[in-house]
Formats: sequence, structure tokens, C-alpha cells
Amino acid sequence: MEIDLETYKKLIAAVFKNFKMLESELMAYRLAFVAMKTVDPDSDLDQFLERARSSAALRQQMIQKYDAPVEKLLKQVHQAAVDQELLELLRSWNPTGHTN
Repeated sequence: MEIDLETYKKLIAAVFKNFKMLESELMAYRLAFVAMKTVDPDSDLDQFLERARSSAALRQQMIQKYDAPVEKLLKQVHQAAVDQELLELLRSWNPTGHTN
């Protein structure tokens, strides 16, 4: 089965982008609810949620958790494709002439 390498890379990047977005959203909700419970039970949830979403610490945590692994996986996919091409070349290579 032939896999289009560029499409596969885009798929992997899109999947991890969605994971990152979803986990960021979940963590923002958790932070907002914890803050509401401890600071002011009458607080506006939307305001806490927006602050949590824009947290530099949360963004940095998501970058560290997702960006490097995605790049590593994309490089591995690329290397696997290069290895496959080399293997196919070696299998189809039929040298002619005298051996050295």
C-alpha cells in the first residue's frame, strides 16, 4: 500500500493540533473552576475562563507537551519514507558487467 507522505504528515499535524486545543480547553476549565471555588463563588465564570485560556504558563505547557513530539514524529515518518525508497532502489538494482 502506497501512502502519500505529505498527506500523512498533514494528518499527523492536524491530529496533534486538535489534541493540543482540546487539552488546553480542558485545563482552562479546570483552572477557572478551581479559581472560582477558592476566590469568589459569585464570580463570572466566563471571565475566569478567558484568563485561564490566555495563560502564558498554560500555553508554554502545551507547547512543551505537543510541539516537540509532533516534530519528532514527522521526522520519523519522513525517514521511514526515505528508507523505503532506498530499499526499493536496492531491490530493483541489477548491476551488469564484471565484478571488481
